[in-house]
Amino acid sequence: MFNADSIYSNEEPSSSPISHPEFAGDIGVGRVDITPPVGIFSRSWGSSVHDVASGVHRPLYATSIMFSNSETGLNQFLISADLSFWKSNQEEWEIRSEILSRSGLDESQLLLHLSHSHSVPMTNLINIDQPGGHLIPKFREKIISGIVEAVAQARLNACHSCLSWSYGTCRLAVNRDQPILIESKLTTIVGLNPDQAVDDTLLVGRVVDSCGNIRAVLINYACHPVSLGGGNTQISPDYVGRMREVIEAEHVNAVCVFMHGASGELTPRISYSSNPNDADKNGQEIGYAVLETLTSMLPAEMQLEHDRVEQSGAPLGHWSLKLKPASVQLAIEMVAVELNYRDLPSLKEIDAQIDQEQRGFMIERLQRRRLLRQELGDKTSRVIRFPVWILGNSALVALNGEAYSAFQILMRKRFPGMAIGVMNIVNGYFSYFPSEDAYDLPDCYQVNVAFFEKGCMEKIVKSTENVISQITKSLNHNPFTN
Repeated sequence: MFNADSIYSNEEPSSSPISHPEFAGDIGVGRVDITPPVGIFSRSWGSSVHDVASGVHRPLYATSIMFSNSETGLNQFLISADLSFWKSNQEEWEIRSEILSRSGLDESQLLLHLSHSHSVPMTNLINIDQPGGHLIPKFREKIISGIVEAVAQARLNACHSCLSWSYGTCRLAVNRDQPILIESKLTTIVGLNPDQAVDDTLLVGRVVDSCGNIRAVLINYACHPVSLGGGNTQISPDYVGRMREVIEAEHVNAVCVFMHGASGELTPRISYSSNPNDADKNGQEIGYAVLETLTSMLPAEMQLEHDRVEQSGAPLGHWSLKLKPASVQLAIEMVAVELNYRDLPSLKEIDAQIDQEQRGFMIERLQRRRLLRQELGDKTSRVIRFPVWILGNSALVALNGEAYSAFQILMRKRFPGMAIGVMNIVNGYFSYFPSEDAYDLPDCYQVNVAFFEKGCMEKIVKSTENVISQITKSLNHNPFTN
């Protein structure tokens, strides 16, 4: 409700400055092409009728960005790779551990994040005997050696830079938990539910050097990269490819780094298409939204302050840019939270289902479930661990699963003065983390394949909030102010 007393009072007026959450330090970037050869086994959808990739829509890249604090000697590397997901954590560790070894990095220094395009060949060797499967080992080696090279590039070109964050909006994402009647029975399909409100938040990071040149643009947006579905036969980064082109055409010396957000229930307005032009259209929408946000940003290490009243036809409030040094704080902490398993089928029961199943899409779904179920063992719970990075007055949360967008909404509400970036599928993969209300939906896919009980996402949110609060408190940083 409008309160006139809040404006017209005898109290001392206050005009808060306008500024961005920022981090200053040595920052480097690197990028390599990791596109596999045409003809590789590329049936990543259960509905696909093709086995091998017929062509390349747009190249796949692995991009590295290094953040360093010269005072503490802390060097951290974020890798964003145009890959889909891991069928097992063993598969992920085989690749990540080799990257760590060749790069001379400690496990705590690296975030290996996947863009989650569903039009990228899988790297699991379980498919090596499939048509085109003989090319998978070469693809894995190209990923490993490429990321090692991207890390080396970032080390080599690191220089003093400032990372500034700003929130924008993008309306591409639509809720995909669609209630529908099938044979008079209410169920939930993975479609479009346009009547459901969605998180349209777009977080944009801009890296500039000491001369003001834009070196990198970071994009954190929550929308499943499933513009293309089972009918597409081309290798594609999905909407990420065209999005990159739009941004880098405007900022020719910048490298675009995509961070796929908490999108467990979010999909593009046009999804599951067989036409690569639809992925490009979706990418353009995000790209233009990023450019709009970049255009609105203040110069690095500056804030806008009210400094005087200028008398004209009306008394004008004059605001000017003033120096505001960026924070150099860089800190890493692990979140650990114990989650209870749901009542899950045993490996024996899953094997029996596979033997009896005739439908290709169900066999694919059950095989994925078997690989992950094998890792869980016979226990009733598991401790999930994942890192949080503090960069100045921003935080990057690196989830090893797929959270619903409520995760990032709750985190940003809890820390309104910080820039909060949430990434799905980092350093491994366990499960979907649906929100509590999703568990009440009839036959919801994400809930059906989730390993953990109702309330798992909310428990993770609470633990993450506690860790960020503890870090920022130890750094003498108030997360509730700009």
